[in-house]
Amino acid sequence: MNEEAIYELRKTIYERLVDSVSKNVIFILKTISSFLKDLIQ
Repeated sequence: MNEEAIYELRKTIYERLVDSVSKNVIFILKTISSFLKDLIQ
């Protein structure tokens, strides 16, 4: 493996990680907001 291939691999893993984390954050925020709405009503 040359350095460029390792760099590309790291970049791909990092992008997938960021993508899944951001999706999870959005899901958690939606869950919290619906929970708060239930509390308020």
